[in-house]
Amino acid sequence: MFTEIFFCENNVSKGLEEIVERLEEEYPDVIVYIEPCLGRCGQCIDNLYAVIDAEMIIGESPEELYKNIKKALEE
Repeated sequence: MFTEIFFCENNVSKGLEEIVERLEEEYPDVIVYIEPCLGRCGQCIDNLYAVIDAEMIIGESPEELYKNIKKALEE
């Protein structure tokens, strides 16, 4: 399985640092990118999110986002 997860660095600065670290540890075959901007500024202001295979994964809290990312990776 080869998967890439993209985070916006502005979104990561809202408390997602631990989530990024957990994903890198638990999924060594997944590549995590933290980009300056993903071009989804409206979502970035309102939500915590990541992009996996062009699909936006959203969570209201860092833990909810983590759970939603794990679910997406296991599908």
